[in-house]
Amino acid sequence: ALYLQSGQAAKAQTVAEALVKQRANSSGLHNLLGSARMQLGNTAGARSAFEAAVKLEPDFIAPQLNLARLDIQAKAFDAGAARLNALLTRDDKHVETLLELGRLADRRGQLADAQRWFEKADDHSGPADPQAGLALVDFHLRHNQAAAAQEASKRIVAKGAEALPVLQALARVSLANGDAAAARISLTKAANLA
Repeated sequence: ALYLQSGQAAKAQTVAEALVKQRANSSGLHNLLGSARMQLGNTAGARSAFEAAVKLEPDFIAPQLNLARLDIQAKAFDAGAARLNALLTRDDKHVETLLELGRLADRRGQLADAQRWFEKADDHSGPADPQAGLALVDFHLRHNQAAAAQEASKRIVAKGAEALPVLQALARVSLANGDAAAARISLTKAANLA
């Protein structure tokens, strides 16, 4: 997992393959192997590992989300949406599922749906987890909706005003709204934090 987080997918794959050989009945290890293969661009190998994880543990959400991501990456949008909607019927407050539905709607050009999914993800995210709020801010900025991004940024401040990604997002929002002074304040705080 540490190798995956630091972008060393080849090392992660080597370790995960060795662990899967030792503990072939571990769905978590199959999921890690699939994640490493996905980072390396081996979609067929990743799909095989994720499917093995789901076969071992049908209620394990992570490999099912990863299978949906592979479907979406392959532009099989309907298959990805079907997987995500199936997960949503089991837990309609699962933040990662809601985020993926937002990203899918955005890719399909369904902007109102994308915004609704991102907002719902943010509503259900933890009090100290700005990830969904950051996705909402990025969505608005990508679509040149500076005022909406400003409004969405209020949501992330409450969840992590001193976190580096939040400060960077606040600077981007300020610049999009023509407030260079506020952007400078956020960037100064970010630089000090870094």
